[in-house]
Amino acid sequence: IKGVLWAWGCNQKGQLGIAGPEDSQIEPARVGAEDMFGGSPVHMVACGFKHTLIVTEEGALWTCGGGNGALGLNDINNQWLPTRVEVQHFGDAKIVSAAGGDCHSAAVTEHGGLYTWDLGQDAEAAPSAGLGHDGMHTKLVPTCVAPHLLQGMRVGRCHR
Repeated sequence: IKGVLWAWGCNQKGQLGIAGPEDSQIEPARVGAEDMFGGSPVHMVACGFKHTLIVTEEGALWTCGGGNGALGLNDINNQWLPTRVEVQHFGDAKIVSAAGGDCHSAAVTEHGGLYTWDLGQDAEAAPSAGLGHDGMHTKLVPTCVAPHLLQGMRVGRCHR
């Protein structure tokens, strides 16, 4: 079924987006009912280490999983069900693409803006290698990377 999200595998931190603290889901399970994601079909999914980012066809971003700063929800709590990231963090623009890393995330808007977030160097464990901003401090909500800093930047799990 087009636009419906199915998930299976490890669910240790809620990264599958299905309710319940099961450690794993052996068979595919539908994520939410028809009204999930505001009723908008899923456009794309990106997986981080223990979190998931879901972009809908209407351009909304939803996240679930390990609350290590990678969900963009202004906290570090685990989310067992997909939760919408507030659109004002993206300047009210639609999201067209997203990527998840070890403990960080990124999204690109319809206007080409790159937004990143994670615990940064403020974290005791797994400190950030940088998000493309001036400094390496915690960003618990999506924060726009200044366009002049995007020279050759790549988004992904690990870049050394």
